[in-house]
Amino acid sequence: MFKSFITLSTILLLAVSVGFAADSPTGKVVITIDRTQANDGHQMYNSYCAACHGADGRGNGSAAATLKTHPADLTNLAVNGKFPESHVYSILQFGTERNNSVMPAWGKIFRNMDTSHPIVADQRMSNLSQYLQKLQKR
Repeated sequence: MFKSFITLSTILLLAVSVGFAADSPTGKVVITIDRTQANDGHQMYNSYCAACHGADGRGNGSAAATLKTHPADLTNLAVNGKFPESHVYSILQFGTERNNSVMPAWGKIFRNMDTSHPIVADQRMSNLSQYLQKLQKR
C-alpha cells in the first residue's frame, strides 16, 4: 500500500511539474524547422524567415509583435543599389545578438539538418541570400 502511495504521489508530482513547465513563458519565439529544398530560397524564406520578417520581408511577420526588437525590413538591405551579399550570408550563418535583437544562427541549424553533407548548409545560406536579394526595393 505504501508503495502504491509513493508511485501515485510521484506521478501526480510529475504531472503538476509538467503542467507548470508548459504554462511558464520562456521568452523565446519557437519556429518549426521543417526540412526544405536546399535549392529553393523562396521556400526556405517562407519556412524559416517569414514568421518574423513577414511574407513580404518588411518585418511584419506573425511573430514580430512577440519580439523585444522589431525584425529588420529585409527589402531595403541594398545600399546605393548594391546588395551586401557577404554581410547577409554572415548574419545567416552566425546570427546576431545586439541592441536586444536576436537573429538565430541559421548556419548551425542548417549544418545540424544536413550532417552527412556539410556543404548543403552553405548552399542553403547562399540560396536564401539570393532570394533576399530579389526582395529589394527597386
